Amino acid sequence: MIVTPAFAHKTIAKQIAPFLKEDQIILLNPGRTFGAVEFRRMIEKKGINFIVSVNNFLLFLDSLYEL
Repeated sequence: MIVTPAFAHKTIAKQIAPFLKEDQIILLNPGRTFGAVEFRRMIEKKGINFIVSVNNFLLFLDSLYEL
């Protein structure tokens, strides 16, 4: 899980690319404003197949309610 503003996704993608494995799942939070697209493009340049999942809200602000 990567929790950072979208403007940092490109830099982080470059930094973690050497450590990613095939079919690894990356969760970007938040993933809006084309941060996920930028992230995928940077990693694909390295020839790694992976899955990008996005969430548009901060997970740690969510609450669990028992119904």
